[in-house]
Amino acid sequence: MSKVPWKTTDTRASSRASPEANAVTSTAVLDRGPGHDAILQAIAELRSELLSKAETQSAEIRNQVDQLRAVLKLANDNANARSEALDKRVVALESAADSHSDRIATLERDMANVRTEVATQKARSEDLEARSRRNNLRITGIKERREDGKRVMKQLTMGDGDKIRIQPDYTQAVAKQRAEFNEVRGLLRTCEGIRYGLWYPAEMRITTSDGVHTSFKDPKQARDFIMKNLKH
Repeated sequence: MSKVPWKTTDTRASSRASPEANAVTSTAVLDRGPGHDAILQAIAELRSELLSKAETQSAEIRNQVDQLRAVLKLANDNANARSEALDKRVVALESAADSHSDRIATLERDMANVRTEVATQKARSEDLEARSRRNNLRITGIKERREDGKRVMKQLTMGDGDKIRIQPDYTQAVAKQRAEFNEVRGLLRTCEGIRYGLWYPAEMRITTSDGVHTSFKDPKQARDFIMKNLKH
């Protein structure tokens, strides 16, 4: 009969466990101490309080954000409304300016036409008045009750020394135009073989010795012609 050898168990195996396992076992034993539940309760209450405060602050922040959004929206709406009002006003002002510009342009054209018409009518009136007085004579230098005698020359001398001057009755404008040729007539008097005359209303006609006729309405042009062609 064979003998079965006995198996021996090493009871030292439990004592050879790692230090970490022993520490966990110790902590587990400590956590299950008398103050464990109180600590957990305090932590839970603190957590609940912090969550409540966080929720309250979050609600306040959301409320402030909503208020700020409302204020910004109102300001934006007001700005848009003002912008639209300004745009409409600008459009109205531009339209009014265009209308006024067109009216001003029309008035300027009308005024230019009126000025032209007035100048034309003034010239016609002056010409009519001058023509109506062409055959009139202005006699100066005669005393009262001394009308006897004949009017043959431009200037008459009476027996007692009175000088009588006979002049055409021109209008002031025509007389001024004719007077501007006084220098030209003075130059022509010194030119031999030249015939000249001042035609109505104020046109100088010069005839040279060879029979060439030249007319001038500008005294300066007439003077230049004389100095260049007649005065040597």
